[in-house]
Amino acid sequence: MTYQSFLKKRSILYDISPIGVGSAEVESITSYLIRLSYEHNLSVGQIVSKVLAPLMKKNSLLRSSREGGNRFYDGAKTLNGYMEYSVDLVNTIESATGRGNLGILTLQKWKEVIPLRELLDESLSWCPYCLRESSESQQTIYYPMIWNFKIITTCVHHQCELLKVCVNCNNKIPILHRHSIIGLCPNCGSKLDQFCSPIGGNREQDSWQSFVLKEIGELLAFDSLNDDKPIRNNIVSQLTQINDDEFSGNITSFSKAIKTPNSTIRSWISGDAIPTLESQLRICYALNISLIDFLLNRSLRVRMNSPITFKKDSNIGKVKKFDRELAEKKLNEYLTGNEIISMTQIAIEIGFNKRVLYRNFPWLCRQLSKRYMDLISIQKEKRLQGLKGKVNFAVETLVKQGNYPSRRKVEGYLKLPGLLKEREIQEFWKKLITDKR
Repeated sequence: MTYQSFLKKRSILYDISPIGVGSAEVESITSYLIRLSYEHNLSVGQIVSKVLAPLMKKNSLLRSSREGGNRFYDGAKTLNGYMEYSVDLVNTIESATGRGNLGILTLQKWKEVIPLRELLDESLSWCPYCLRESSESQQTIYYPMIWNFKIITTCVHHQCELLKVCVNCNNKIPILHRHSIIGLCPNCGSKLDQFCSPIGGNREQDSWQSFVLKEIGELLAFDSLNDDKPIRNNIVSQLTQINDDEFSGNITSFSKAIKTPNSTIRSWISGDAIPTLESQLRICYALNISLIDFLLNRSLRVRMNSPITFKKDSNIGKVKKFDRELAEKKLNEYLTGNEIISMTQIAIEIGFNKRVLYRNFPWLCRQLSKRYMDLISIQKEKRLQGLKGKVNFAVETLVKQGNYPSRRKVEGYLKLPGLLKEREIQEFWKKLITDKR
């Protein structure tokens, strides 16, 4: 091999391995980009503007890199999908790192059969328990693709509600931010593994959400299509067959079974429209069939009750009628009980809308909310004191060893990357540095 050919094979960026490939917890491309930036000691903004934008040759992105603007970051949810920007970004990262097949970190292979409408969340969702466990076991923390789906609201491992706002600053977190670091809030720098609500424990997980988690997990883990091609006609064929075989061609009966208007089902069967992922899951849930079998036009073994209905404990169906006496009793039980959880979680557990509860019982709701926020404050203070003790120990140890306790050395010693990005911890570290001089 000549020296010139060797140089051509060198990549611009380090080749880091994506996490969870072939499993339900495969990493998203936006998570991979954030980790890639951190490995190069660059911010996401720097790696996008200085490396990826020039390679992508997108005028709008180049202009945004020069003049500022958040268009690329505001629309970052689509990067995990399959639109043009997503394909271009994947191809560019592949070219820059020398690693192929990064399209598996997006939904590119399901483009023909899963519409983007109402598919992906606008902001980040995460499980604090998953982040904490990965950090404590010294595993690489990342954001799985499954956390990006709007329809996913709980963690498959911990049966707890996925968080959508930072516990510290109460702000939503963008899918991608110029200063994104995995596990940290880019708004305030605090860690995202702070526990906001207890694990579900004995509370049985909702059967609909359990079904959704299982089916989407299998969808993401499906790594080899072979001769099966997910094409639009598959859905038309399956729906036509289901309507003919199970409902004798009667669209009205089909409509009642899956609680969907006749006109909508007609548009699906005619091929004029594709059902959203949620609609596809509703069909599969009602008929008790596999989503992958449905999408790949495989033979279906329908196992249904007569008449077909959604399970009673499903989230789908009529809104629970408000029972004022029952709601007040439940709120008082939470107020006097040992369990302390958020008003959002209380509303979910007792099955009434949170706004309705606040409107009818403002004092009780405010008391419950204050009780919860007081607990969060105590937990936050305990956590900060623990981290400050670790930072103090690291600084003293490094100084005794004759090393300057820089940010990276302290984080490296503690094996807590990004720790000193958190404002309170950073200020404490700076004060220690000043006192040591």
